[in-house]
Amino acid sequence: MNKTIKLDDIKPAPQTARTRNIRPLVVSYKSLGLREPLMVNPASFEIISGNRRYYACKESGMRMVRVCFPSDVLEACSELGEHVTTPDSMYAIPMNSRERLELALLIGSLPRPAEFSHQSFSHDKHVAPSIGFSSRTLWRLRSTLAKANERDTAPDANSIRARQALKLMLQAIDAPAEEHSPSRVIEHLHHTLSHHGDVPGSLLDIELPKGKRTPNERVIPYQPGTIESMNPSHPRRRTSAEFRKGVDIISGALTGLESLMYQNLPTGEDAEHMMKQLKQSQKMIRQMLRSLPGGTR
Repeated sequence: MNKTIKLDDIKPAPQTARTRNIRPLVVSYKSLGLREPLMVNPASFEIISGNRRYYACKESGMRMVRVCFPSDVLEACSELGEHVTTPDSMYAIPMNSRERLELALLIGSLPRPAEFSHQSFSHDKHVAPSIGFSSRTLWRLRSTLAKANERDTAPDANSIRARQALKLMLQAIDAPAEEHSPSRVIEHLHHTLSHHGDVPGSLLDIELPKGKRTPNERVIPYQPGTIESMNPSHPRRRTSAEFRKGVDIISGALTGLESLMYQNLPTGEDAEHMMKQLKQSQKMIRQMLRSLPGGTR
C-alpha cells in the first residue's frame, strides 16, 4: 500500500559512508522528484529499503514523500523487485553482503501472509531470492549472526568465534575466491562453528577438498563475448566457483518463481504458458538427475 506521509515521521538507519554518497540522487530529486517510494515498516515506521533516498529527500528539502507500507513478507519481497539484485547503475550503489543481510532481517520482521500457517511458511525461502542469496546461505548467516551476539560489549569465547566466522562468511560473498564458491565456504564455516571447531583467521587459511582434475586439464578464465562464451560448439571448463554460483542462482530463481506463483496464481494464457515451461523444465531436470552419479534411473 502506497501513501504520502511526512518525511519527519520516518525512522531511518544512522548514516554511513554509503548513505552519505547521495549527490546524484539530490540533483535528480530536485528536478524530477522521488521516483521510487521508500519502503517503510507500517508498525514501527522504520525504513526497510531506501535510506539513501531518505537522506537525499531530506537534503532536497522535501517535507512529504511517497512510501510503500508492505502488509507482509511476500509483498515486501515483491515490491523490492530488481532494486537490490540489479540496482540502477546511474543512482544506486550496490549493497554489500552485510547490508543485504540486515535488509533480510528487516523484511523478516514483517508478518507472514495471513493465508499461511506458521509451520508452512519459511521467511528465508521467500526473502533470500529478493536479496540475491540462496535460502540456505541466508539461514546460515542469520544463525551465525545470532550466535555472534554483537550487542554484547563483553562477548564470551563462543560469541568471538561466531563474530570471526560471520566476518569471513561476508568476505567470501563480497570477494569470492576462485577455487571455492561462497556457499561452500559459508557451509564449511557454519559447520565448523556448530561443531566447536577452530575458526580460521582468514579466508586463505580455509582448506576445503578440491575436485579431482585430469593431469593436463586447464581452467580457462571466462571472458564475456568470446567465442567460448557465445558458441556451444567451443565449450570450456567452468570453475567450481562458477558452477556452484550458477546452481545457487538457479535455485534462488526457482524459489522466487514459486513465491510469485502462490502470491498471485496465474490464469488463462499465463497459466498455460507457465504449465508448458514447467513441464519442459521438468524433463530437463529428470535428464540431469539421471546423468549425475548415483542419480535416479
